[in-house]
Amino acid sequence: SITSTPSPPAVLGADAPRVCGSTTIVEALEIASARSDADAALPLIITDGDRVQGIVTIRDLLGTAAQVCLAVQTRTNQTTGLPGRVRCDEQAIELIERQASRRASGPPGPDVAFIDIKNLASYNRAFGYELGDELIQELVNQMCALSGACGRDAFLGHIGDDRFMLVASPGRIRSIASKLGNTFDRRLRHNTRLVLTSAGRPAPVGLRIAVCTDAFSRVKTLEDFYALERLAHGQDCEGEGSRTIDIAPPTAPAAWGWGRHV
Repeated sequence: SITSTPSPPAVLGADAPRVCGSTTIVEALEIASARSDADAALPLIITDGDRVQGIVTIRDLLGTAAQVCLAVQTRTNQTTGLPGRVRCDEQAIELIERQASRRASGPPGPDVAFIDIKNLASYNRAFGYELGDELIQELVNQMCALSGACGRDAFLGHIGDDRFMLVASPGRIRSIASKLGNTFDRRLRHNTRLVLTSAGRPAPVGLRIAVCTDAFSRVKTLEDFYALERLAHGQDCEGEGSRTIDIAPPTAPAAWGWGRHV
């Protein structure tokens, strides 16, 4: 999605096109390129219903498009700089195949933690997508700082949106997950820019961290792996603050839509 710069409605111009915060870079470029020469320099206005959330200048749009092209080449996520979905897929496939060859008598395989931010959509509506992106980057900074304790074989990837995966040797994930949740909550309590709503109340955000031990021995395909991730993402972790939970593949795969294409 495109990142906005706050701007008062009075300076935007009545003819500037309006888009929502979920508009993709490709869609934004198509909108911009369809305008007349006289309107080519007008920014795109980011709105949520009737509310103006910010603007995207043509310069910013082209700069972001260039970053997307680079990210495709390097297979990194343009927002966070972490390995993106393609590299997450490759990592999962490699580990599934490795464990399949060892399954009969080998030791337990790596553990995985699926991490996302609870209530991010509500947060974006209250603050705007720019602060939502800052919140994601705050999480990324903390994950990068802590993932080093998971060893050299650890893998931290950005699946998409606010969804991440952390893979580490057996027995390392749980303590890191606990530290990450505590650090995230503590840092936000001292960052009023990111956690206070317009009414002065703390925003109901926190981390949902779902841990699956020996994950790659317990799934058979990439589709199974992402079904497990969807299961993690759908867990009810309401209430303030971060939560760490344990998950496992369901015993009745068909009832959960197990193995559906992602």
